[in-house]
Amino acid sequence: MLIHLEKLGKSFGEKIVLHDVTASVEREDRIGIVGQNGAGKTTLLKILTGEYTDYEGEFSVTHGVTLGYLEQNAKLDPTLDIYGEMRSCFAHVLDAMAQMQILERRMAASPEDASLLEQHDALQNIIDAADGYNMDVNIKKVLSGMGFAQDTWTKNIAVLSGGELTRLRLAKLLLEKPDVLILDEPTNHLDFATMEWLENYLKGYSGAVLVVSHDRYFLDNVVDRIFEFDGNGHLQQYEGGYTDYLETKQKRTSQETSESGNALFGKSGKGKSEEGSSKSSRDWKQNRKTKLKFSYKEQKEFETIDDDIAQLEDGIAALEAEILANATNPGKLNELMKEKEKAEHALEEKMNRWVYLNDLAEKIESQKG
Repeated sequence: MLIHLEKLGKSFGEKIVLHDVTASVEREDRIGIVGQNGAGKTTLLKILTGEYTDYEGEFSVTHGVTLGYLEQNAKLDPTLDIYGEMRSCFAHVLDAMAQMQILERRMAASPEDASLLEQHDALQNIIDAADGYNMDVNIKKVLSGMGFAQDTWTKNIAVLSGGELTRLRLAKLLLEKPDVLILDEPTNHLDFATMEWLENYLKGYSGAVLVVSHDRYFLDNVVDRIFEFDGNGHLQQYEGGYTDYLETKQKRTSQETSESGNALFGKSGKGKSEEGSSKSSRDWKQNRKTKLKFSYKEQKEFETIDDDIAQLEDGIAALEAEILANATNPGKLNELMKEKEKAEHALEEKMNRWVYLNDLAEKIESQKG
């Protein structure tokens, strides 16, 4: 167990935001945190990250476990370029490497000094724990995945756009590899390719992931548990992704509504008191089924996906023509075949996405009837 919450509570004046919240986070958990604005999501994150300390109940983190939080306004060094900012994550590793070089010269002069060997082993452990010898490989991998082309790596932090800064903050956090990765709306400012890369990265992440997001598709692809805040301070837990959560919640709501109706009317068929009827009405409104709707990103993608597919198909047709023209050029042919394979994979992903979006659009439209 990495994190444990026991009967956690938090209020702001008379407003109860968290009430009697009990939950645990295990290694390799993938948890999506959902709920309306003001329901308690941000409050929970601020307790986890230590910003709020005045709460009821208990919150504990296992000794030695590290928490990493994607803060939308985290400061970056304006004197560094993009690559330098990423390399700053390994400052302790670079320091250990420098100390090792000095130590190795001392060991060459005093080979029988056991204390020098112990110091060397300790420094080696620091480097190995951070995969220090693959530092630059990992930096390049994450930067490329997060949409930073190689020719932008020397770009100064001070001139980056808001979207670039957000992506760079996220890239740094991924590189630091905390035991618990806490992400607040991580898909903001990400294009589809970068979002897809992030989804795959998080699936293989060695620690736990807690993510607040309104993007149902992202949650479906990444998480296997849902923490839902109901707006009254309570936390409900669901197994599965976002779609599983919606289906389970709708079934539960239907059952509760049915039970409420049975309690409201007796054998005579006459209603209970006006007060009881009013209470039942309020309960129904609170527990009614959640309506499906597009997220902002889904709406924008739905509007352009047909054109995106057409563009990919045109690109594949052009590659096929080039392949025919270079049938006797093995080097160029191999390069074109790889490009075609990549384009076909992108088209397949886009077609799967088209099916999902159109299915969702049909469900949304059916709700209007």
